Amino acid sequence: MKFFIPKWMCLVSVVAILSFGQNSTIEATEFVFVTNFVDDSITKYDLSGNLLGTLTLPGELDGSAGGAIGPDGNLYVSSFLNSNIVVVDPISFTRVDVISVGSTSSNVLDVGFRSNGDMLVAKFAQQRVERWDVQTKTQLDPGAFGDLQGLTGLDEIFSQDGKIYVGLRNGNGIGVYNDSDGSEITTFGGAFFPSAAEGVILGTDLNGDQIQDIYAASVSFDGSANDAIHVFSGSDFSLITSNLITGLNTPLGINFLPNGDLLAVEHRNGGNGRVLRFDGTTVSDFTTGLNQPNDVIVFSSAVVPEPSSLLLLLLGGILMGNVFSRQKQNT
Repeated sequence: MKFFIPKWMCLVSVVAILSFGQNSTIEATEFVFVTNFVDDSITKYDLSGNLLGTLTLPGELDGSAGGAIGPDGNLYVSSFLNSNIVVVDPISFTRVDVISVGSTSSNVLDVGFRSNGDMLVAKFAQQRVERWDVQTKTQLDPGAFGDLQGLTGLDEIFSQDGKIYVGLRNGNGIGVYNDSDGSEITTFGGAFFPSAAEGVILGTDLNGDQIQDIYAASVSFDGSANDAIHVFSGSDFSLITSNLITGLNTPLGINFLPNGDLLAVEHRNGGNGRVLRFDGTTVSDFTTGLNQPNDVIVFSSAVVPEPSSLLLLLLGGILMGNVFSRQKQNT
């Protein structure tokens, strides 16, 4: 038995598939966020450094410190002076939630996430990293996360690829811990960070081993422009290059744009803070005039095609599949 499909239906299927390919390309929505300590604010920029908005949340965001994009796609920012974690929708740039993670004396410096979705909270006063459940807003197994409970000079955290990286002060370098149980893997780079290791993050592979390398800033906190960014191997933690960028003034945060350019926050004092952009050759201003900025967070998310485009694609696929199936049966 032969199966007849009208020509118009075949035409619709072809048009649907071609239309999806030409007009429904998945594009990325990309923004840069900067936390500003003195202004208790978060500022939002496009990838060229143009200001898109400023968010303040009186009573909830007090001393904007570290930030990270959570597994749910939202922006999480630590509030240093009242120990809140503020959750923000990066698209609409509006408050989603606030999570209290301790007393106001905890001094929450940074926030990150384990590979299983647990939220990591770096508490400066207690010198420890805690695990929290975002949904229930409760701490998980207090005081029982391996070697991350008795740190010396805890400053900030970064988690990726099964490891938790902790920037330390007082010449203790960068600590590396297992994401699974918090056990220590190693500590390295102490000689390059006599005062503090800040902005620890994985980024561009400089040594060609196909593994992202570790970038961190050596910060003196003396207000001079003598700070620098160093790069270490992501595979064996050996130094790749010291002084990738020099002459910096309190660079507390580092991140990378989608094109690979490096962003570095200069905290500074007196409203002269800024974010610098390094394209591998030249350092330029990304944005200026900030009041003690602390961290820079890059958000990138694919935009889902319009429902009408998806419907046409589905219809086209069904019809074309039916045609091919019937042809195979009749040969």
